[in-house]
Amino acid sequence: MDQDDDLSRQTTLSLQELEPSPVDDSPYEQRDSYFPDPKDGTASPTPGLLKRSSTLGLNSHSPVWYLTRIQKYSSYAFSVFTAFHITNTSLIPLATRSVSASEPYLLLTRPYYQSPIAEPLLIVLPLLAHAGSGIALRLYRRRQNLQWYGAESRKDKRKVPWPAVSGISKLGYIFLPLVAGHAFINRGLPLWKEGGSSSIGLSYVSHAFARHPAVSFAGFAALVTVGVWHTVWGAAKWLGLTPGQVTLGGPEGQLRKKRRWYGVNGVSALVAALWLAGGLGVVGRGGEVGGWIGREYDELLVGTGNVDKAAIFNSEGNSVWATSAGFTVSPQEMQEIVTAYKDKGDANGVKQVQSTGLHVAGERFVVLKADERSLYGKKGKEGIVIVKTTQAILVTHYPEHVQPGSAANTVEQLGDYLVSVGY
Repeated sequence: MDQDDDLSRQTTLSLQELEPSPVDDSPYEQRDSYFPDPKDGTASPTPGLLKRSSTLGLNSHSPVWYLTRIQKYSSYAFSVFTAFHITNTSLIPLATRSVSASEPYLLLTRPYYQSPIAEPLLIVLPLLAHAGSGIALRLYRRRQNLQWYGAESRKDKRKVPWPAVSGISKLGYIFLPLVAGHAFINRGLPLWKEGGSSSIGLSYVSHAFARHPAVSFAGFAALVTVGVWHTVWGAAKWLGLTPGQVTLGGPEGQLRKKRRWYGVNGVSALVAALWLAGGLGVVGRGGEVGGWIGREYDELLVGTGNVDKAAIFNSEGNSVWATSAGFTVSPQEMQEIVTAYKDKGDANGVKQVQSTGLHVAGERFVVLKADERSLYGKKGKEGIVIVKTTQAILVTHYPEHVQPGSAANTVEQLGDYLVSVGY
């Protein structure tokens, strides 16, 4: 009897000592890396609840194993494209010190990596697979954490933290809208306006830098910096070369971590510097293109003439993807626009914005139309046309000499195009 009492006391004590704390002691899904162990090529071991078996009773890999490999190998394809692109748009211009002398190299190789077959395989599908698998990993690990702590009610689930977002992942999420804006300006606009981008080269980019310097220089610098740091740190993670993957302790381990930190950041800085040196130092300073080609570029960058100012935001209105020079839509104004879209209207379908008006770029406009997709406003003879797509909000302004119907038709067509390509 005494032995049973002693065993009972020990069991109670052990249960008290092993009470899980999702804050102080991270669960296995947060302790383990998102990435496979580079030493043995397999995913980190997980508890039995993650094991899967086939219909024949044979053990198979967990979803984490498959998702991490999708994320890893999809980055290889995009890296091939990036290598070609950096060479054509930066390294060759840096070597020739001339936009015109670099154009033939771009036009010679571009059909191979921007063909109807290569472009989806090297860019679109890998990006979707890479980002999608990363999001799926977070959702799966979140579900496993909830099972690990036995959280069933909504109150219990709120107490269990989500898996921490690494710095590499944060850079990746920032990189996505930058890539989307870059692709829209250099691929989307020419495709929508002219049916293709055969006439688009380095001179088009240099013309855009000259005509819209602030947005172009800031956007390109952000695209390169964020993209390079995400890619280099991600590659270091796959190879097991990040400071966090050092297992040696003591002063020697700290020294090795410091060396790796400087090494990875040094490689990132070197690649970004080379890319920016050619992209900004040569192409960005190439100047405007004259004659009819320059006028054609202006029409692509500004539009048909039916719209003189425009900005593209994400669907939440808190991130600007592209904007015309001098056209500033404040965060408060974007919040008005987002609120107008969320407003379902009264019993007659009339939204509040139709009585209060809408502010854009410091001006108040009377709202003539407001539905789930479009907001039309006027101030005298000028006006605004705002269109919401799947992932973006187009905010445009047309001058006094343009008919409202022409401006609306132009912006609505652009909205249709963005929806058709997933934006």
